[in-house]
Amino acid sequence: MDEAPVPGSYRERASILPGAFVWTAVTGSGPPARILPDGCIDLLWDGTELSVAGPDTYAKLHLAAPGSTMAGVPLGQLLAPAEGANRSTALPSGSSTTA
Repeated sequence: MDEAPVPGSYRERASILPGAFVWTAVTGSGPPARILPDGCIDLLWDGTELSVAGPDTYAKLHLAAPGSTMAGVPLGQLLAPAEGANRSTALPSGSSTTA
């Protein structure tokens, strides 16, 4: 059984996809979270919307309401667009870049 989410926490667990993992983060009441670049593209779920983030080249600050939960699946560096590529040209045909 999963434990109750703890504000300010970050957890990783195995995914049903071979070699992949899922992370979850719950915001606390402190300052915005600093997100460091890891070279990966992540699929993100905030409870209402699925979005794509990355690959980032610099740290960003993320501000969300205390107690908000976000989950993500890093897709790895192999799926990242080539340096300098327009993200929309790096997506498979028929993909959408709108959230």
